[in-house]
Amino acid sequence: MISFVDCNDNIILREKVTSLPLKEECIISRSITLFNDSEPCIIHRTFVMKKMFLEIDDFFNGMIAEGKKEIPADCLPSELIKVIEIEKQPSKIVIDA
Repeated sequence: MISFVDCNDNIILREKVTSLPLKEECIISRSITLFNDSEPCIIHRTFVMKKMFLEIDDFFNGMIAEGKKEIPADCLPSELIKVIEIEKQPSKIVIDA
């Protein structure tokens, strides 16, 4: 589970990596890059989302391997945080392995 936490230690979002809400424009953009498809069918959409989830999961697994279970939000790669649909800017991310 991944928890996105605000500056008051309130959980903004807590989900499994594969349940994180992805921004629609990022899904479309990746579909255009991979398939030249601006209106992805379910097969392209699913492929793109799985690829995005794998990239996010790889990042967090790398953090766990380094012994980091709490990461300041400003240390996240911008391409990672910009694909997740989240209400407000988190101050940190907590990984529950």
